[in-house]
Amino acid sequence: MPGATPRPVTRAAVVGAAVWTILPLYWLVEVVVASRVTAPFSFLTHTISDLGASTCTWIPYRWDWVEVCSPWHPLMNGAFAAFGILLATGAWLVSTVLPPTRLRALTRALFVCAGVSAIGTALVPIDTVIDLHSLVSVPIFFFAPAATTLLAFQLARESGALRTVGGLGVGIGVFCLIAAIVTVTLVSIDQNWSIPERLTLWPLPLWASMLGATLLLTRRGPGARPAQHSPGTPSEVGATSRV
Repeated sequence: MPGATPRPVTRAAVVGAAVWTILPLYWLVEVVVASRVTAPFSFLTHTISDLGASTCTWIPYRWDWVEVCSPWHPLMNGAFAAFGILLATGAWLVSTVLPPTRLRALTRALFVCAGVSAIGTALVPIDTVIDLHSLVSVPIFFFAPAATTLLAFQLARESGALRTVGGLGVGIGVFCLIAAIVTVTLVSIDQNWSIPERLTLWPLPLWASMLGATLLLTRRGPGARPAQHSPGTPSEVGATSRV
């Protein structure tokens, strides 16, 4: 609540914060893998999953057949799996700064489901069984933004920097949810969804990293450690003992 004493940052939350600060590295991996493809590729017209295709082939998307050839697909699929693990693990640990309510439990469950979806995306590349790939990969588009929104909403009820980051996170989470709805709508009408899918997923690592950095700075900032009092002069100590 506004004006309340800041909630202590637990050791678990510090570990989770450190984990979340590195989530934006996922962007770097995607850019690096994209730079190594040997088929025509554009961030505006090709899906993220195209970079994880394990063979050079053509993907029968509903809007068109798309050629894919990603020699560095193991790195991309490894990034999918790592992102899922770090997202879920970091969320579980970071949420220890919140009171143990049902809302926190729901938030954790959504993050875990989002993480499992990301891992499934890595295990079932799009060029294997496209329907199964869609089944395991689509959930993250909704679970991750929904979980982010809920976590941010709870943080926005805290005080200080957490309240500010929480308020920003609510806005980002809602934006990503809207982008997810647009993505699924485009899928249903057989249109390219490359741009909205990135608008759904790309902002989340940035906010998670911001929250992680905020928690680390809060831990190290004023009040993070008990104040060290000077023992005083012998006369002061004696005076104190006689009170």
